[in-house]
Amino acid sequence: MTYESRHTNACALLSEEEFARVIAAAEIYLSSRSILSSVIATLGNVVQRGLAMVRADWREPITAKIHETLVLLQGAAVWNMDDDPGRAPKDWLFLATVIASGIAGGAGGLPTLLVELPITTGLMLRSIADIGRAHGGRIEDPLFRATCIEVFAYGTPIEEDDEELTFLAARLGAVKVAEATAEMITKVAARYAAVLGPQIAARSVPLTGAVLGAVLNGAYMSFYQSMAQVLFTLFPIEWKHDPAQVRSCFASVVRELREKQVTRLRAPRRD
Repeated sequence: MTYESRHTNACALLSEEEFARVIAAAEIYLSSRSILSSVIATLGNVVQRGLAMVRADWREPITAKIHETLVLLQGAAVWNMDDDPGRAPKDWLFLATVIASGIAGGAGGLPTLLVELPITTGLMLRSIADIGRAHGGRIEDPLFRATCIEVFAYGTPIEEDDEELTFLAARLGAVKVAEATAEMITKVAARYAAVLGPQIAARSVPLTGAVLGAVLNGAYMSFYQSMAQVLFTLFPIEWKHDPAQVRSCFASVVRELREKQVTRLRAPRRD
């Protein structure tokens, strides 16, 4: 398959191998976002009922709790992890654990969310770091940890695909700072709070919290694991080239792949 994006200024800087890695990251991104959107759409009626039941005064403490959690987990989530780049990640183990956490926390309804949230987020962050390490990242590298935090900025269901892609291309300054700054974490926390909207809504509907908590925990863990694959596939390329140009190339490839998918779907079938 040929790519018009290859001829853009941003993509022209990359070697053939690097461009192939960008394509692979774009394919993972599109696939994972499509699956996540499908899960949320399937639960649409339940989520809408739940959102109507959520009190406005719950939103501020949840956002504050997320911010506090991310600040705490920057180092705590990777505590005692071996700095062993290339080790295969244990995606399945973390996925099973957050599903179990979703069942236990969901059974208690909305009041248990603030208790479960640091646990689930910590498990997700450790899984993200596990994937980053498999891609050659070093646990003690501040930029590595900042990229782990950045993963939580994606997956919000309230945005169109292109809006999230534009945000992703900005990279939150993660490659420009020595650590995940307070400003960056504030931005991530606000977006992660939006991501949790369906979770909060599901727990507000009687009798369904445990099941939906498990389903949504599993869906978001899978999505964040995929986003970790995306960001850490781009990570070494961003070390060699201008990170802004690498992200610009990635965004161009995603848009081109999406257009190709739409064209294939609209094409008349040949019997």
